[in-house]
Amino acid sequence: MKKISVWCVFMFITVSAAVFDGRIVKGADTADGVISAGTVDELKELAEREVEDSVAAMHETLEQLETDLDTYEKYRENIEKIESFYSGIIKETKTLCIAVREYGLAYAKLIFSDGYLRENRYDDLEDLYDDIYSDVGDDIYDGIYDGLLGDVYDAFYAGVLDDAYDAAAYEEWLDACSDEYERWSDACSDVYDEWSDLLSDIYNFWSYMRSDAWDDDMEDAEEDMQDFQEDIAELKEGIGEDSAAEIADEIATAEPEAAGTGQAENEPAELAEDGLSPEFIEAMNSYEAFIDEYCVFMKKYAESDGTDLGLLAEYGNYMKKYAEAMEDFGAWDNNQMSEAETAYYLEVQSRAMSKLMEVME
Repeated sequence: MKKISVWCVFMFITVSAAVFDGRIVKGADTADGVISAGTVDELKELAEREVEDSVAAMHETLEQLETDLDTYEKYRENIEKIESFYSGIIKETKTLCIAVREYGLAYAKLIFSDGYLRENRYDDLEDLYDDIYSDVGDDIYDGIYDGLLGDVYDAFYAGVLDDAYDAAAYEEWLDACSDEYERWSDACSDVYDEWSDLLSDIYNFWSYMRSDAWDDDMEDAEEDMQDFQEDIAELKEGIGEDSAAEIADEIATAEPEAAGTGQAENEPAELAEDGLSPEFIEAMNSYEAFIDEYCVFMKKYAESDGTDLGLLAEYGNYMKKYAEAMEDFGAWDNNQMSEAETAYYLEVQSRAMSKLMEVME
């Protein structure tokens, strides 16, 4: 397994002068480096490649981490590496979403350049919606939120920790599971928020630019593009000094600490007394994770004005997922649960209902 020294971070773009119908037109000057792109098709290819490379690099870093922390003992001795990895995922997602905003800005600057036919601008702005809002937005969701974080869950919570159920001291193991689940759940929420904010910003920017194109108002178009560029600059300033590349490099190159000795053995009587099976714990945690995700979405949906097509499309999917989650959760009530499981089941149900009621208020 080769070590990863960098993630694909801070690869913010500029678009050099491009040629339309033999004329030189001004492109998007959005950052320090220069990537030549003369058409929106080239911009789309660059944006998709950046997301693909970033997700691939994060997956490779995860593979290295799995190799280093392949036992429960190594995992317990190197929690700081797990925490750094989650921090890196969040920072990389934020950085990537900023870069995608810049691709959206580059689309607009090309379409509103002097050499671009004015009568084509309104229709061609659909490329900004289709390519950036829809396609690249989906790539980030599928690659990081649904893909990478799912693999992280399988690797540690449902992998190394689940495998240690019969070997570790139960109370310590349960605490480790709870802590890992909380880290994973928080990362999911943060990544989802970054992705959702990106879509909201791109959609609003696209809507403004379409209005400007319809009115053939270049003055408003320039102002809207300048405002968006300033918003992007503010987001860059909020990232901080430590790049995700440095975090990934630290994770990949650090030697795992020696596994601790004297790990207490788990006693069957302790397990029987607690009465919580691994399957039950995983089911309850999965249910609560979905409820958290569902509540985040419903809050955003409730705050929208009904014009966000992405939220409208997601609404139907969440209604289906919600029905399935409630059905799966309710099925446990028909099983023969232990007293401890019944008590914990009611706790989970109470927490979920409180969160759902808060969203409904």
